Amino acid sequence: AQRLVRVICPVCKKSFELADNSPERRFMGIPDGVPVTLYRGTGCHQCGQTGYRGRISIQEMLIVTQEIRKQILSYAPANEIRDTALKQGMISITNDGIQKALLGITTIDEVMRVATTEEL
Repeated sequence: AQRLVRVICPVCKKSFELADNSPERRFMGIPDGVPVTLYRGTGCHQCGQTGYRGRISIQEMLIVTQEIRKQILSYAPANEIRDTALKQGMISITNDGIQKALLGITTIDEVMRVATTEEL
């Protein structure tokens, strides 16, 4: 699966500390008290005052291993197959987005906008 998220404009990108007890912190699964630096665009002439310039994908890919193949053939529920894939190292679309937000490529708001419906 993949979703497109907007890329933070490199010209007007600014860092900020994520507040404790925020919805973004809960979404990311990071406890209060742990410092988290994220980024956002403030808007400039290069990005048309949007704070974004361009798009990038956040994605996940399911590798069909023997165990997953057995689950598929036995009509296991999708959530069981997903749990097995995550245990075997699959990076979920949400986690890929969170990594890109922490690296300053996109905003956590963009990740929340496109990824929440995928995993809830």
